[in-house]
Amino acid sequence: MAGIHLETLSKKGLILSFSLFGGIIAISLLISCVTTNVYIHADESVHKCGNDTTTLFKTFDSQTCDGVDLGHATHPTWNGMNGNPLIPGNQMILLAAYPQNKDPALGIESEINFHIETWGCKSNNLTVNDCTILSNRTHVRQVTCPRKSELCNPLVLLYRHGIHYPYYQLRLRMLTKSMHTSFIGDWMMRWKTYNPSFSTWEVVYRLFLCAGTFFALILFLIQFCRAKFRGTRMSGDQRWIVVLLVTLLLLNNPLFFLCVLSGGGFWSFLNNAFIATFAAVVMLHLLLMLNGLVSTRRSVGFYAPPAGLLGAFWLCILVALCWQSFHQRDDPMFNLVADVPGFVVFGVFVALIIVVYALWIFYRVVQLCGRCREMGAVATRFRVLLFTVVLATLLFALGLIFNVYLPTTRTTTNKGGDYLTLFTLANCYVWLLTLLYTPSADPVAAPLPTGKIRKAEPPRSAPGELDDDDLLRQDAAAHRAELGASGLGTNAQFEGDEAPMIGMAGMAPPRLPDGLKEG
Repeated sequence: MAGIHLETLSKKGLILSFSLFGGIIAISLLISCVTTNVYIHADESVHKCGNDTTTLFKTFDSQTCDGVDLGHATHPTWNGMNGNPLIPGNQMILLAAYPQNKDPALGIESEINFHIETWGCKSNNLTVNDCTILSNRTHVRQVTCPRKSELCNPLVLLYRHGIHYPYYQLRLRMLTKSMHTSFIGDWMMRWKTYNPSFSTWEVVYRLFLCAGTFFALILFLIQFCRAKFRGTRMSGDQRWIVVLLVTLLLLNNPLFFLCVLSGGGFWSFLNNAFIATFAAVVMLHLLLMLNGLVSTRRSVGFYAPPAGLLGAFWLCILVALCWQSFHQRDDPMFNLVADVPGFVVFGVFVALIIVVYALWIFYRVVQLCGRCREMGAVATRFRVLLFTVVLATLLFALGLIFNVYLPTTRTTTNKGGDYLTLFTLANCYVWLLTLLYTPSADPVAAPLPTGKIRKAEPPRSAPGELDDDDLLRQDAAAHRAELGASGLGTNAQFEGDEAPMIGMAGMAPPRLPDGLKEG
């Protein structure tokens, strides 16, 4: 009977497979050392004191400073514009304001009220004909200054995904009275956008991953077609591998270049929806695999609870993406957390789904670990699956801890290869599962059905074969028939009700004639 590579691979083969998995991740990290940065940014001080416009000064001096004092002037207004013209390869434009805390030893929280006008301009001449107003709104934001930190947490003043104008101008007017902003000194304004070189690198890299995934899908289907001629059917686990490969193609998104060229919009939303779909399918696959190792029933009750839980998770992510994209078209400063009061409840609901999912996975793992000895052939699948998931989760967690996948939070480096390592990890995880569940031409003993757990039973004879007890019974019956035919006696000739004892040679001891006794 043909099996899968998970059952036929030797220990050396499994070690080689996992070594290849880790090697690809390591290579992607090494590539990050030579790739370009993800973001390019430019900083400027609102006070603009001295020749260096990036240096922050706590005290504003009108004699030496060319800027404005947002914290103490009467309704001060600051005008800013990105310095270099933008192209579609920049993908997005972001302006973040970092208030300066005059006394870093104190942690301060305060609300500020300000008015913002955002303009998109064809040139930097700032004429009415060249600029189009994008938003004109008043906002209230919470300013939080951590202790022992000179800069407060940033306030996002402008965010546009998709470049439609080469220049963006922002006019900020403070409405809060100066007594509520007396703790603020200078402001650092940071313009941030994607590096066009990184955009090119991302498009090429994701196309490379798409080619690898498509190649893996074709090879898997070819191996299955060969196994089908040998009478092997595709199991439920192997059908899930096909689903994972298809959703992995969506994650890599061969149409990602349209997100860059079209300036956001529908294609950017579609790209985010593909990412959310892949995450939900991977989580659902893992839960169903563990459930399948415990129960063999494949009724509606088997699929409905996991599908309902992760379907709600997927739907929540899509709703948040749609809501954010819809409002940011009219308000570049729109923020779900700050501008939607009920979003906290929404966030708690999503967090509750993740907690329930994590507890469910933990319960299944503990349950299966305690019954590993009773699982027979299924135990190998469980151990390898558990090791694969733990390895992938560990690499992902370490990447988050050391900010490998989130270069936006780092100030020392933001190499593009680090960010794309997350995509490499997702691809390697699915590719490894594909290799392990590919049909194998090597014969294996008939395994227990997937998910069936029972204690080991003593070996039984194959159909048509007789065991030792059956042979002994047949020999005894044949011997009794011979005795009856020769007239030597039957069971009725013996005194008593007991049948004669059969010797080692299968012969009954002869009875002596009357009048003779044993010597």
